[in-house]
Amino acid sequence: MTIHNGDHLTIEYEKEAHRYVMFWHKPPSTFKEFQKEMLTYTKYFVKNGINQALWLHKNYNLPLTEEQLDWVQENVNEPCSETAVKVAFVVGEDAIVHLMVMDHFDDNPIDSEVRHFSSEERARKWLNYDQQEFTTSGKTKITFEGEDENGHSVFTVKTPSASVISALKSFKYLSEEGEFVKHHMKQYLLLTPREKQVLIMMAKGMTSKEIASVLFLSVHTVATHRKAINQKLEITSVMEAKQYVDAFQLYFE
Repeated sequence: MTIHNGDHLTIEYEKEAHRYVMFWHKPPSTFKEFQKEMLTYTKYFVKNGINQALWLHKNYNLPLTEEQLDWVQENVNEPCSETAVKVAFVVGEDAIVHLMVMDHFDDNPIDSEVRHFSSEERARKWLNYDQQEFTTSGKTKITFEGEDENGHSVFTVKTPSASVISALKSFKYLSEEGEFVKHHMKQYLLLTPREKQVLIMMAKGMTSKEIASVLFLSVHTVATHRKAINQKLEITSVMEAKQYVDAFQLYFE
């Protein structure tokens, strides 16, 4: 259900998850335009006590100054974090701008759990992940033990080993993906559109001859692209190429 369709920002409400999904149907070109939409978003978010936020930044390309980011922290992030449990960002086409968003949350943490993803599919998977996966069998007991000396929440989980292992693997995977995107974005941006196409095929284990046939290029040209990709990304194997494709799949859609 669409609850706001402003000059730039659209906000949709997903009732079952008590979630807002936001996307910029028209990118704001000034901070004033951005500010107006964000104040509207915050008003709705706080008023309705929303639990989750999914920001689709595909069309977002407005860089913000440190002063402007501080305004966002005070007037948007902090008020919304009072009810928001999870906030997911899908990396936009302007990756440099999104890196600023990542860095700001690193330097200014909020009460909500914030994650960054390369695709909407993976962001939703994380948002939909629920503690119920631990409790459906009726054999799991989760106890809150309070906070440690560093202010971290401590839980005791008693459940069949298979359930815990599965959950830990899931958390580890999502965390590593976000970190990979953040720390390898600049290298990825060095690739040309053609090199990105070749990278996808490299990740599938295709030979230079096979890639040349699909892209209607000479084998020599493909070999040149592969060499450039290996140098720019500092990779030497199919598995490393696949890691880039998996993390940055949004850019291949």
